[in-house]
Amino acid sequence: MGTRGLYFVPTLESPDRVPPGRFILQLDDGDQTFLLGSRHGLVLLFNVPRKQVLVCDPVTAEQHRIALPPRFTGHVNMAAIHGAVLRAAGDVQHFQVVLLVVDNNDDIHHIRALVCVYSSETGVWGKVLVTE
Repeated sequence: MGTRGLYFVPTLESPDRVPPGRFILQLDDGDQTFLLGSRHGLVLLFNVPRKQVLVCDPVTAEQHRIALPPRFTGHVNMAAIHGAVLRAAGDVQHFQVVLLVVDNNDDIHHIRALVCVYSSETGVWGKVLVTE
């Protein structure tokens, strides 16, 4: 599903309801972006051509664009990437992104997974773990 299929549906009642127009993605025309998940008030998207993830807070309209770890870029397609965004309990300032890429290199007998965690506190990706 591209960005045309992404929309925000508020679930809270008034006065806590966030208007749908408040969730606006700042994307360039032609960007192919897919929803990876949402948790703890944050939304995680994957921008295919830019090879980056986008973490959005629909309430504050804050956005963070994060380039994929270098080892991921040769293994990424929209069917093989999975991700989650999360915050530590009580911490509304920092978040972590967990990405998983499944790569079979067109060989059904040799499948591997690459996993990496990004910390907004340090601004860097951790070590890429690879299963063979």
